[in-house]
Amino acid sequence: ESIQSMGGRVLFLPYYVRQPFAYVARLYRMLKEEKGNVDAVYVNLFSLVHILPVVVARLLGMKVIVHAHNNNIQHQNPIYRTLNAIGKHVCASFRALRLSNSDASTRFMYPKKRWAETQIVYNAIDVDCYRYRPEVREAQRKALGVEGKFVVGFSGRLALQKNPLFVIDIFKAFHQNHPDSVL
Repeated sequence: ESIQSMGGRVLFLPYYVRQPFAYVARLYRMLKEEKGNVDAVYVNLFSLVHILPVVVARLLGMKVIVHAHNNNIQHQNPIYRTLNAIGKHVCASFRALRLSNSDASTRFMYPKKRWAETQIVYNAIDVDCYRYRPEVREAQRKALGVEGKFVVGFSGRLALQKNPLFVIDIFKAFHQNHPDSVL
């Protein structure tokens, strides 16, 4: 609704893992229909396993923006790692605007010959909103009931790449030596 209220359209594709052929066919038809209506195809990637939108858009002669947001593959599956390596090679052969959110993401996502042309766009966080303020700290500690405790925080979604289970393991060991701590 938010996108539509601003004049945009939301288009859906079949889930590529369950319906790979239907996904590619619909992606191709959708991009071909939209070719004259869009300035570029923006592809936000965590790995290059899912490079198909880039390939299809470039084969149709469309401008592509590839945006890297990750610096490692969490999956240990050799097929996944192989597909990422193939995707990295394929991505190198296409003309695209390459964006990244860090040097580490650039090195992970793009081949070395493309590093110099990659533009780094840091995550847009207004750090002033998060500057230390003692009165806010005390109010939050009181609201959470953790006054006088050593607080260890975790900020991130509960997803494999954020590794929340590791945080719990580490905190367990820390808590044994610091019983006044909370996570």
